[in-house]
Amino acid sequence: MGCRHVLEGKPLRGMSDKGCRVSDTPATFGARIRELREAAGMSPKQLAWHTGTTTSAVYAWERGLRFPRDATLPLLAQALRTTVEALEGET
Repeated sequence: MGCRHVLEGKPLRGMSDKGCRVSDTPATFGARIRELREAAGMSPKQLAWHTGTTTSAVYAWERGLRFPRDATLPLLAQALRTTVEALEGET
C-alpha cells in the first residue's frame, strides 16, 4: 500500500511513495501545522527560520501542497511545541 500523501497519483514534492509516515491528507496535515503555528504565536517566516526552510515551504505545507521532509519533522515538532507523532496525527 502506498502513501496517502499523493496528488493525482504522484507523490507530493519532498516525499516518496515508500516508507512514508504521515497518515493524513495534505489538507488535514497543513491545517494542523497552521493551527499549531498560530497557537504558538509564530508567523510563517518565524516557523521557516526555526525549521531551516523557507516561508514558501511553510505556506505549501499549510495549503496542503507538500509535506515536510522527514528530516524536517523533528524541527517542526520542536518549534511548534509538540511531538512528531502528534504532527502526524498519531495521538
